[in-house]
Amino acid sequence: MFLTCIFLLLLLSKEAQSQKNLAVNTNNYGPYTLVLNDVSLCKGPKNQNATSITAAFEKINNKFTGIANMNVTYSSETHIEDIRISVYNDTAQTKKLLWNYKLKEPCEHFAIAAILKELLKTHKCNVKKGTYRCYFDLRDVVNSYLGTSFFYGAYLFKVITSAKKRNIFCLILKAVFNKTHS
Repeated sequence: MFLTCIFLLLLLSKEAQSQKNLAVNTNNYGPYTLVLNDVSLCKGPKNQNATSITAAFEKINNKFTGIANMNVTYSSETHIEDIRISVYNDTAQTKKLLWNYKLKEPCEHFAIAAILKELLKTHKCNVKKGTYRCYFDLRDVVNSYLGTSFFYGAYLFKVITSAKKRNIFCLILKAVFNKTHS
């Protein structure tokens, strides 16, 4: 989970800068304040699941703080095949798909291989049967990988991690990047 969030944010920063319709200017890009509107698990596209997940996303005064505490239980040894990320511009009227990205060999990726190995004790993207606890702050992940500036607006991120014929997990994150006023 933590790994996918890191990868998602890293991907978003690079891909958003390449979007022709997101020309950088001071009205739509710069220092931001992050607001997490919703974080939830979702059902993956495959019929079977490789994991059972319990998650708690902390709220204070009915607002998400960014703290995620998850237990991910693998029912058998599982090979992580790919990570798919869809990023949408999320407005009240529409959800416009900005891009899709599929990482076919996540354990060979320069940014996430070491994290997978550390969190899930993977060897060549194989995760042993067992329960793994993931505790992290999504705001720290965002700030670490996007830096201090990003495109303003509301985004919906859908991250799906899969084994060959089974879902590993699915996460939806709704976030708003507001312009920071000095």
